Amino acid sequence: MVDIRTADSLIQQGDALPPCAVKIDVEGFEFEVLQGFGAQLADARLRLLGIEMHFGIVKERGMPEVPRQIEQLLRSHGFSVAWPDSSHILATRN
Repeated sequence: MVDIRTADSLIQQGDALPPCAVKIDVEGFEFEVLQGFGAQLADARLRLLGIEMHFGIVKERGMPEVPRQIEQLLRSHGFSVAWPDSSHILATRN
């Protein structure tokens, strides 16, 4: 059994502090994890996101547009987005 909770709920319920940096490696569910951040994506304390993209898995899930959607979501929250290599996103905010 795995307890699944959103970042928003963890922080709102006092079970975690708002993060300043996050590494995401969730085997094809990157977009869903970012959606679970909710208001935390807009929190200026969150300055760095490292995301490992699993292109094959998101394509198998019928969601080949996910990498582009992730870039758009991050940019809409004030992040600069870079691809340091072919499978990693580095999103930063000053």
